[in-house]
Amino acid sequence: MSDIHNSAKRMPLMLDEQLINDWIFPDLSPVSIKELMNPCDDTDMASYTVSKDLSNKRVNSDVASIINKVNYGK
Repeated sequence: MSDIHNSAKRMPLMLDEQLINDWIFPDLSPVSIKELMNPCDDTDMASYTVSKDLSNKRVNSDVASIINKVNYGK
């Protein structure tokens, strides 16, 4: 994910399904939070470019095709 979010040096938190309830537990300690924030295995993940219209306020992006793969070249 660093290739995608590298400019701001931030990363999304991706949890395994079995950890979701742990993450939203209101009394989660700072130590427990850090334990949950381990990098996930990205071998089953893929990334691709989607339509630039996704962030265009003048275009209705509330359509399923907005997440189709788009090749803009270099």
